[in-house]
Amino acid sequence: MGEEVERRARARPQTVLADAGFYSNVNVCLLQQRGMDVYLPDPNLAREWHTGRRARMIGRNPMRSAELKAMRKKLRTWAGRRCYERRKT
Repeated sequence: MGEEVERRARARPQTVLADAGFYSNVNVCLLQQRGMDVYLPDPNLAREWHTGRRARMIGRNPMRSAELKAMRKKLRTWAGRRCYERRKT
């Protein structure tokens, strides 16, 4: 989708805001490597926002990915959350 926006606008987006269903470490890495500022929660973080309960990785899926940890840290800040909420406009 990022490539299509770039093709149609003839300019690279500076910021990418997307819903949790689009999260993958690969997507985040590729967009960041192209110089885009990414705001993309994983499904567990989105659930945290909707329920008010902190997202935890328990059982056999511990949170190991540096990309995931960094994205959660970014989106848990006031500025990160405000920027992400702009996706609805």
